[in-house]
Amino acid sequence: MAWDAICVSSGWRVEIDVQSAKDFGPGCIGVGQTIGPELNEDCLFINVFSPANATEDSKLPVWFYIQGGGYSGDTNNNYNRTDIINRSGGNIVFARLGGDPNHVVINGDSAGAGSVAMNLIAYGGRNGHLFAGSVGESVFFPTQRKVGKLAAQFTNFVQDAGCTDALDAMACLRSEDLPTLQNASSTGHAYPGAASPPIFPYSPCVDGDLLEDYPNNLFARGKFVKVHVMIGDDTDEGTGFAANASSPQEVSTFLRNNYPGLTPSDLRQINKIYPLMPPLSKHAAYFPSTEKAYFYGNLRRHFLQFTSNAVSQRRRSAQALLTLASPLRRLLSLVPALPSGDQS
Repeated sequence: MAWDAICVSSGWRVEIDVQSAKDFGPGCIGVGQTIGPELNEDCLFINVFSPANATEDSKLPVWFYIQGGGYSGDTNNNYNRTDIINRSGGNIVFARLGGDPNHVVINGDSAGAGSVAMNLIAYGGRNGHLFAGSVGESVFFPTQRKVGKLAAQFTNFVQDAGCTDALDAMACLRSEDLPTLQNASSTGHAYPGAASPPIFPYSPCVDGDLLEDYPNNLFARGKFVKVHVMIGDDTDEGTGFAANASSPQEVSTFLRNNYPGLTPSDLRQINKIYPLMPPLSKHAAYFPSTEKAYFYGNLRRHFLQFTSNAVSQRRRSAQALLTLASPLRRLLSLVPALPSGDQS
């Protein structure tokens, strides 16, 4: 079913038959994951949680949650939200059962929070009145590239799926079975000019339509949906992803592998901002520097995009966001300015 149009199962009639919802449906298979009953491509399910006494007239606020996973897999996609409904006193619902369509708040974690950000700037900030507020926890921005710079990634995928010699690459890909496509998606390739594959190989593409421009540019120009925003983050968040670097060069290599738009000048400046730091037990000398560079870069990337962008542009992006989320002001004041360069 990969890349085919979505079709409704012939086994039941939409909005007529009552379906059992006692068990979670399978999650979508991600990069490097194993195909099985709980993870496969038959995964277009939504989990609905609602207070037992809610009715169509309750008009409760709706919380729509988007899970994370680095845009490469589903993390905690079947998280049970019952406790949150209980904590709200039964005054929140996750979907249509008793919910108010005019009071929807979108919320996401990590890449899910990045998806929240993408919804704010989608189509140049066009407001379709789909949500009244947004919450982003650990907003994640990997490098976001334009279509032309992603051609190599598609070429690699076609090759890994065995479709290089096909007259119609897309038709060939649609004909392949799930194990073949899963293997192709999980085969790592470095960005052109990088030494090793990035941690998260797939990311939102700046296509000129859904994403008209880089996120920081859109925020700086005020091209986002004007709703209430709440942003949160974790202490030492970079420790789970940073390379165990032993030298400034290894710090630079790690960052360049994940953000190919960083220039040699950028990387030298980052090494100055994050020099050798107090050691951390069981880690190489420059792991703390790598972790801080990756984490605080991630912090500024929360709507500012750490992909080698002009400092002045970052400041304008920050000011635009501060009109939405004033708690971000103190966080940004703690983070050193980053160097300039192109955004690819």
